[in-house]
Amino acid sequence: MNKIKQIFANIPKHVQWLMLGAAILIVALVLVLVISGGHKKKVATPTAPVVDAVLSVDPASLEWTDIRPGGMMETDVKITPNVQVKVTSVTFSKTISGLTYRAPCINMGQIPAGTMCAITVTWTPDADLMPTRLTLDVVYRAADAPENMVKTESVPITLSARTPVVAAPAPPTPTPPAPTPKPYDPFEDITGNSDDDYYNFQPKPLPDLPPPPPVPAPPPAPVLPPAPAPDVNCFEFAFPGYDLSGNQFGWIRPMGGAYKFHPFSDTTCSNPTGIYNPDTGIITAIDDNTKKIGTDAEHIGFRSPTGGLGMPQLGEAPPLPGATGARGAAATSAVAATSVPAEGVIKRFLQTDTATASAPHREMILPIFFEA
Repeated sequence: MNKIKQIFANIPKHVQWLMLGAAILIVALVLVLVISGGHKKKVATPTAPVVDAVLSVDPASLEWTDIRPGGMMETDVKITPNVQVKVTSVTFSKTISGLTYRAPCINMGQIPAGTMCAITVTWTPDADLMPTRLTLDVVYRAADAPENMVKTESVPITLSARTPVVAAPAPPTPTPPAPTPKPYDPFEDITGNSDDDYYNFQPKPLPDLPPPPPVPAPPPAPVLPPAPAPDVNCFEFAFPGYDLSGNQFGWIRPMGGAYKFHPFSDTTCSNPTGIYNPDTGIITAIDDNTKKIGTDAEHIGFRSPTGGLGMPQLGEAPPLPGATGARGAAATSAVAATSVPAEGVIKRFLQTDTATASAPHREMILPIFFEA
């Protein structure tokens, strides 16, 4: 300080006043600058205009009316925002049985502007429903808006269900009965009562009768299949065998010193079923010689009076009924002397004397001859 005082003491007075004035001027300028800088105006920064969030809905409404119970209706409600939004909830304004929705938009987070999101609405009515109105409410907000600043887009829905009424079938129209034909009267056209009207009257012709119904053709006679022919080598030297009814049912063929019977089914003559006895003309079963199964052509229907299979033994001829004296004896002798060939068949039968009701039955033996 002493040095500063010494310097100021050596400076002339007028210079000191100049320096003092300059210092005061500088301080004044600094004060002016400080004061003007504190009241400087701020310049406003331009900002983008605020756009309101809006959802476009397609379709704008749903109308499902007169749906048959048990059927199903389904459609997609498409929402598209104009700005980036967030869907917070989707609800129905009323609870309807069978009405549901699927809303993936809720789980998408923020939906960009122009991006479509589909809400699938399905209705399966299980009973009749009177026309009912409700709304599908979509709650959303802009992505940069506060959570409490939400908006709601409502889609009107009209529902009704009805069981179709099946009309009862109309009763059949009764068919009027056919008119009863009037009996034919050739004189019904006579109008006068004079004799000329009666004798000159020409009766009207008889009505045409309907043609008779066609007679069905008789059914064709059944065509019986021909008997199977045996092998040529099989029926060589063979002759036919007949069953107990007189129908041919096979062949008799000599084989190995005997006569074997082969049915038609044995076309190779390797499986005989019977043995033929040329003395009696009878065919017996190959496994039971007491069982008769057929005969040759000359002994069709033969059976001995005792039920056996042998030829009958002829005895004394009894006197013929009604023959007496020499004539009866001669007739009896003639019958007894008659020779019956081996191939003949003796037939016994009972004859009743018709002279008296109490006459006993007599047995009569008659010889019957067959030609070979």
